Amino acid sequence: MRFFDQFSTQKMYNDLDEWIHIGVGYDIVELRDQRKEYAPLVKIAIEERTEDIPRHCLRQLKYQLTVPFYKRPIFWHCVRLFVRRFFRCQ
Repeated sequence: MRFFDQFSTQKMYNDLDEWIHIGVGYDIVELRDQRKEYAPLVKIAIEERTEDIPRHCLRQLKYQLTVPFYKRPIFWHCVRLFVRRFFRCQ
């Protein structure tokens, strides 16, 4: 994996789309502690009480792809996760 792929909203979108097609999309809901980069999207979907949470998260990611990367909340969330993991491993 390249360094910047872990911050890529496009990669997150493609991965979630693939997971939905193969039927494991609900893992981001059931295993939130293991897929922390999707946690804020799942939280928003639960607060809005949507029926299909993975598809709602996919729509949120698609919307975030339309704005510049520095205005994407999910990008900054991934950067925070990376920094936390980096300093925890030191």
